Amino acid sequence: MTSIDATLPEAGDLIGGRFRILEVLGTGGFGTVYRAVQENIGRDVALKFLTPVVAKDPINVERFRREAFHVSQLRHPNTITLYDYGQTEDGLAYMVMEFLEGDALGDIIQSQGGLGWARAAHVYIQVLKSLSEAHRRGLVHRDLKPENIFLCEMFGERDYVKVLDFGVAKMTLADSEDEGDGEEALTRAGRIFGTPLYMAPEQACAEPITPATDVYALGLLLYEMVTGLPPVTGRNRMDVIHKQIRDLVPELSPELEATPMGVLIRKACEKDPTTRYPDAAALLDGFLDAMQAMGIKPTPQGGASRPEVSASHIVPQEVQRAFPHSSTTEESSTPVDDTVLTPLPDTTSNKAGDEIDATHLIEMPATRPEPPPLPRGAPRVEIKRIARQGAPPSEAARPSFPFHARAHSRPRFDLPLIGRDREFDQLVGLARSVQQLSAGQVVLLEGEGGVGKTHLVHAVMSALNEEAVDYSTAAFRRRSLPMEGLRELLAGLWGVSHSERMQVDTTVRQDLRQLGGFSDSEISAIVDFLRPRVVEATDLAQAESGVLFARLERLILRLAERRPIVLALEDVQYADSGSLAFLEYFAVTMRTQACPVMVMLTMRPEERALNPDLEDHLRTIGANVGVSFSRQRLRRLSGKALSVFLDSILPLESRLKERVGWLSQGVPLHAIQIIRYLQNENNLARQGSRWSLKSGNPRKIELPPDLMELMALRVEQAIHKHRDRPQLRRVLEWLSVLGMRVPVDLLKAALGHFESIELEDLERELGALSEEAIARQSLHQNLICVEFENSLLREALLKELREQWSTRGMHQSAAQLKHTFYSERQLEVPLVEIADHWRQAGEMERYRDTLSAAAKRSMNRFDQRGARERYRELLGLLESRGERGELWTEANLAMAELARRFGEFGLAEEHYRRVVDTDSARGSERSRSLRGFAHLLTIQSRFDEATHLYSLALDYSQQIQDVAGVAKALIGLSRVHLTQADALAGQQVRDRLEMMLKTLDDAEVSGQVLLHLAEAAQRRGDHDKRYEYLKRARTSFETSQDRQGLSDALIALGGALMAPSLNAPDRFEIAEQTLREALELKRTIGDRHGLAEAFRQLGQLKLETEDFAQAESLLQQGLNIHQALGTPFNIGASHNAMGILMVMTRRYDKAERHFDAAAEVFGRMGDQVAISQPLTNKGIVLINQRRFAEAQTILREARRLKESLGTSWGLFDLRNNLALVDMWHGELASAERTLRETLRHVDAQGTAEDRAKARSLMGLLQCFLSRLHMAALELGRARADAEDLGMPRVEVFCQANAAFYALLTESHGAYESLIAEVDGHEILADLDREIWLDVLGQLAMHSAELAPSRQAARQLRAVATIWQRFGRAEQTRKLLSLADKLDAEFAPRH
Repeated sequence: MTSIDATLPEAGDLIGGRFRILEVLGTGGFGTVYRAVQENIGRDVALKFLTPVVAKDPINVERFRREAFHVSQLRHPNTITLYDYGQTEDGLAYMVMEFLEGDALGDIIQSQGGLGWARAAHVYIQVLKSLSEAHRRGLVHRDLKPENIFLCEMFGERDYVKVLDFGVAKMTLADSEDEGDGEEALTRAGRIFGTPLYMAPEQACAEPITPATDVYALGLLLYEMVTGLPPVTGRNRMDVIHKQIRDLVPELSPELEATPMGVLIRKACEKDPTTRYPDAAALLDGFLDAMQAMGIKPTPQGGASRPEVSASHIVPQEVQRAFPHSSTTEESSTPVDDTVLTPLPDTTSNKAGDEIDATHLIEMPATRPEPPPLPRGAPRVEIKRIARQGAPPSEAARPSFPFHARAHSRPRFDLPLIGRDREFDQLVGLARSVQQLSAGQVVLLEGEGGVGKTHLVHAVMSALNEEAVDYSTAAFRRRSLPMEGLRELLAGLWGVSHSERMQVDTTVRQDLRQLGGFSDSEISAIVDFLRPRVVEATDLAQAESGVLFARLERLILRLAERRPIVLALEDVQYADSGSLAFLEYFAVTMRTQACPVMVMLTMRPEERALNPDLEDHLRTIGANVGVSFSRQRLRRLSGKALSVFLDSILPLESRLKERVGWLSQGVPLHAIQIIRYLQNENNLARQGSRWSLKSGNPRKIELPPDLMELMALRVEQAIHKHRDRPQLRRVLEWLSVLGMRVPVDLLKAALGHFESIELEDLERELGALSEEAIARQSLHQNLICVEFENSLLREALLKELREQWSTRGMHQSAAQLKHTFYSERQLEVPLVEIADHWRQAGEMERYRDTLSAAAKRSMNRFDQRGARERYRELLGLLESRGERGELWTEANLAMAELARRFGEFGLAEEHYRRVVDTDSARGSERSRSLRGFAHLLTIQSRFDEATHLYSLALDYSQQIQDVAGVAKALIGLSRVHLTQADALAGQQVRDRLEMMLKTLDDAEVSGQVLLHLAEAAQRRGDHDKRYEYLKRARTSFETSQDRQGLSDALIALGGALMAPSLNAPDRFEIAEQTLREALELKRTIGDRHGLAEAFRQLGQLKLETEDFAQAESLLQQGLNIHQALGTPFNIGASHNAMGILMVMTRRYDKAERHFDAAAEVFGRMGDQVAISQPLTNKGIVLINQRRFAEAQTILREARRLKESLGTSWGLFDLRNNLALVDMWHGELASAERTLRETLRHVDAQGTAEDRAKARSLMGLLQCFLSRLHMAALELGRARADAEDLGMPRVEVFCQANAAFYALLTESHGAYESLIAEVDGHEILADLDREIWLDVLGQLAMHSAELAPSRQAARQLRAVATIWQRFGRAEQTRKLLSLADKLDAEFAPRH
């Protein structure tokens, strides 16, 4: 039954096995809210159900899910608390929230009127605190109103606020990119969400929203709370919306408007969101200031409760930081880690009663009565049996080893796939769609341990045996070596998973040579990844992760060209940060390129806490791959499916099967372990076709319902069974301490040194473990290893060992043994594992030093997420020990830089402040910390603070004579001045940089200086100087062998080569060659941001050469990657380039949207120079849409910006278009002045393209001013310039205007030749041909009105001839009629 067929629950119904419905609290058009009791703990809760009618629309279901998702992220006590989320068996979605007793603010205002300032302040502060957390997390509510503010009594306080209903909330900021297409689907197609009375203008116009959207509603809310009046009134909904857009609201009384609160309300309700308070936190600061100015003391109703205000509201932040315990309200609560995105509540838990169907086989009541009998007439369950065609990939690749007992190992259960039809069909279907559509897919398969994820994955792989697909599986292991799971996954594509290096080398090298496209050195690098040699310390800094990622990306794509690939990585909760970072990286590839690859990930939700960043990684992967990301939850078996599954293990008699089913709780692995336990106890006997107990009552079987406890029982059972081998327990204990998979030689060393166990004895012990299916032998990187059959077996042993004091000594010995073992064999030392051993041994100094070494290694390898994990752990240790020395400073600086790279600016600032405020850094580290902090502030447009810090860094670098530090500080200062358009100060700094270049010995730093000077020259419009700087920068980076800097210089150089100012006929060929070189270099080093920039520049190159299809593909690739990475300036630049493409292909509506998006991005950055570019381009769009008045306004604004900022970047193109608008309006004198001014300065500051267009327009204007000699001169020069440029669209523009002159002067042969060129072009330069024809008509009409004459008649007839050629027959007759009148009026009189 679907949710469409379902009915809402009634009083007495039990939901999810835990929540008993008591009564209906309220019903609306969207949902129904019930009061219920959570029976297992006796807690009252509120259950919100989506109504069946509303659930017909999947968008409503998704929005309901997102409300749960958004609320689950929020932890503030003034925000409604979400306990759970799920679906009933009928498919009805519901949320479980805290039950509140009180009244909505809207009801209070309606019944009592305004609250008065004291009570309103008490309530409003709480609302702002709740919204401050939401805004800090990038969440905008979008529907703030009194009805969604609930007042109750809680914690002994009256008027305690709870903010409700995040159902239409939206993620913004960095998360706007992460939400991807799913968020757009909920808000597109002109849908407007919110309540008109509190709706911001941008929300009403369906424009992009920001936290300032909520600020508008909060301003109106404050007005209503104080006055008791609605903030806006109107005849109907649309009238209210129109007032929100155009009128000054709310209407403040003169008395209120004159107060600080009136000023605050007015600022919060500004129409322009950029002039409001940016978010709730800023509004809170303003409100507290206004409250203090007016002497308002926040007080709840009755005045007895503690007012909602604390010392933090009146004490400066500097004092709060000095005395962190002075806070008494919100600040004293548990801090929220913004880096962790709380997932949706896990509806599959290990608690008794979960996933149990009371009408079928099993239910776990509170008092554990006897289990009910098997149901009769249970619904039919389709059983999908997979015919295995050989062992699964991981088994097929596993070799056999000469342990004597190996042959006697019991086989594992080979079971059919039961109860997983839907999931199996979906996964196989996705794999086939990848094959058919060449579109990548990522699937996350979630389910608790033992529920059957591995079985399902292997069944899917078996089903793909008959498909033309390559596949491989591997698993992550806790604290394994970086990227180990990924290595074995890729090795599995050649069937050499866990094989030794020689075999891997031979197999991979032979295949890749046959496949082609890889050099021997590249193949060697791939083999080195799959089977790494020892990594020397001196090589670590060069092992850039970006290089590796690019190489692996290319490998997978090349293999996928041969056959589609399906990859399965199990237990992603154990994945190392390097592997997760590669999955994020490759997800972008899957979204932006044809990529017939499917990646399946499995995860145990109950263990996601092992990796605090896991959900953040998964969210990024999902955002990067877009709509091709899906999550599936594998639930426990129940009913008929569980019954059939138990029969497939061993056909048990009915009462015994009931008991096993009840004990296993529907978890397949649990059921297998129970039956294995009964087998090992030798307590099963066959009776006919079924098995029963030899003795005892099945209902009296008492086994642990917890799977972990059952695993521990199985271990004890095995030890007891082999009690003739007294050393077996110690072998197991050492094996569990050393790891999930342990080299046999390492285990021998431990047991031989500490337990005196002989080799023959060890082989027998391992044989016993293999026989009992507790551990097995495997080969890993040419080492024979012992591996636990299941991680739960090891965890059960470790849990028991933690309680023993002797375990500390075992961990100490394990750390020493591992370091020696791996060093002697020239294998990479597992520093993270060793650090954990030292921690558990209580050796905190060694733990600290090893952890520091692991963090540094991750940083040197550009494993940024791994480094963050290590440094975060290290900082926690140092803080707990009160150590504030050099290592503490290093860790804080590393964490600051990593947080900045991840976009976590608040966290980065916190770490920088620790170092700067405590003055703990010395030497070059201090100047680096100051520069890093200043760079962070620059990104946030906090320019005054950034300038101060850069100046401090400059002074300090000069004191310690750090020349490179001086240069980097000057570059930072110059960049701030560029963004602020402070031309004088910026030039002074750049003059110093120019002087430094003469004596700077460091080629890499010289390259950075030159690259920055080139950027400054571009912004000034000095293209020749920019080109010279870039050539020198290229040489410097080549000298220093800095591939990152060199690739950046090549991209900039390619862009400079396209500039028409170079006036070189082969510049496009040289530019493409340069950009292709940069593209390959970016791919090699794995710089995804640089790759996107190379795509953008190549797209602009194809645009200039009018290869529009290729241009669009390249530009879209660049835009997709920049959006996935969240780089604002480059997103804006990409939108601008896409807009130009849309103009060239006459898609003007799309062009306008792209230019608006670019302007918005640059506006948020505060980059006025950059804003002027999309404004200019939008003016061109408006011209092509015949919106000349609007075009004139926006072009004049862009000109004002450029001239005030002192930049000529794009200025002359802007002036040419302004002159065209003046010509349209008949302001011919103004047009002529503008063009003459352009021609006077264009040679020094503009481009050859600007000059050619200006001359052509001037020639056309002279034709209508009857100065034909001047017209001929300018038009001829324009054509010559255009031919030198080699830009077809500019050439045809000049030819079109020359064709009009030829027709006017009756040069019919020249006219036919020229106009024939125009026939095949719909765009002339950047002007639509239809608009050019309109301009000719307008100019002819103005000429006839201003200076009627026979010459004006000739102009009209010339325009009519051209119009006739392009199919304007009706308009042509009107022009000819007017020409006839002029001829008649001015005909010679005889």
